[in-house]
Amino acid sequence: MKIRVLVMAGITLGLCACGDRQEGGAESSGTTGTASAQAPAQARSGDGAVAGVLESTGPAVAALWFEVAEGPVAGQPFTLKLQLSAAQPQPALEVMAGSESLKITPERAVVALAEANSSVNHELTVTAPEAGMFDLRVRLVAGPGAEAVYAIPVLVAAAE
Repeated sequence: MKIRVLVMAGITLGLCACGDRQEGGAESSGTTGTASAQAPAQARSGDGAVAGVLESTGPAVAALWFEVAEGPVAGQPFTLKLQLSAAQPQPALEVMAGSESLKITPERAVVALAEANSSVNHELTVTAPEAGMFDLRVRLVAGPGAEAVYAIPVLVAAAE
């Protein structure tokens, strides 16, 4: 069991590191990339925030970072903090969160990024039914054809 948890933790760290490298690469190369690559670094919510893994193709409508304040434990709700940032104003950005195994509230919300290069925080309450590695998907929709899908890996420990 300990080996399984260590392997899952390693995978999570690897995925998180890949998300940071992709953003850093786009910023350092000076190319015009997605909104995720263009979002300002100061928009991040804190030192523990990690970039979500962009799964959709095309330009992202907003960048997403996430942070888990406390270690997730099976059967106990925990807070997942999202920070959304966009290079262009998004007056009505729809945030939809989902997972096959996790209970998430709220599943849907609308947030406003009133100014270019602004950011907004949004919190989700998440409960896992059991210990293990889970994928949570966050879809950001700014209008018809303007959306981005991010993956967030969640490692949940067993209750003691």
